Amino acid sequence: MELGQLAAFTATAELKNMTKAAQKLNLSLSALSTQIKLLEEELNVTLFARQARGVELTPEGSSLLESAIAVNDTVLSIKRQAMRMQKEVKGSITLGVNTNPVFLRIQTINAAFQKNLPDISLRFAVSESGKTPQMLRSGELDLGFSYGRFTDKDIFTIELFPVKLCMVVPKGLLEDTKKVSWETLANIPWIWGSEDCPFRTELVRSLPDIKNPKKIIVASDENLMMELVKTGSGVCVLREDNAQELVEQGYVNILHDKTISVPICISCQKERREEPLIDLAMKTILTVYEV
Repeated sequence: MELGQLAAFTATAELKNMTKAAQKLNLSLSALSTQIKLLEEELNVTLFARQARGVELTPEGSSLLESAIAVNDTVLSIKRQAMRMQKEVKGSITLGVNTNPVFLRIQTINAAFQKNLPDISLRFAVSESGKTPQMLRSGELDLGFSYGRFTDKDIFTIELFPVKLCMVVPKGLLEDTKKVSWETLANIPWIWGSEDCPFRTELVRSLPDIKNPKKIIVASDENLMMELVKTGSGVCVLREDNAQELVEQGYVNILHDKTISVPICISCQKERREEPLIDLAMKTILTVYEV
């Protein structure tokens, strides 16, 4: 029995999809299937039953999963302990990027890594703020940017800088945009983030009197939100620089009495915070923002 086989087993059990499990482990689908097949042959049990939309654990697979996870956790713990013993830190960091790379100063971060941490390979992955904690837990990310802090006890978060959010209304949607009531806003269409969208969460938290709009278009991507606003589809909350860009282009008005703020943050798993690789990467990123 090999550790790679157990990793293939636990990843597939977690994601219930062999293609996604293969992507997580950086394996081809055929390589993942081979790992699971070899494990099944050695254990003489069937671990998964194929379904229309993925795979499900068999009763035997469910019985063995907890032990497999324990072995993987033990191996990971040994690796992390060994990393703490290293005098020279080498490896790779996958950094989740949740918004415009220029806004996050990714080019400057990359240059800082090349100059100060030449033995650490920096990789970038597209992420959404609301999904960052799970991506950190699953190992898809080592560090991740987000709008807003996380309340998850297993996630360590540092605030980098505040971001002003503006409520914008497409021109022609309202006759008067001065001191618009929530009742009025609730009766016109909105471009609304998904349930875990930090803009939506912060809006509801900061402005408790807001009423749920009667008509909602859900769009969690900022670029998509901006395009929908341009077409006059509804009211939207945007980052100030994006909102100002649409004002200058003549698409929207800003409701200046309804602005809020949310911090840009960088996070990692709390249990990994003291790993030399994570620690150095975090400190390097903080220097870019002078935190």
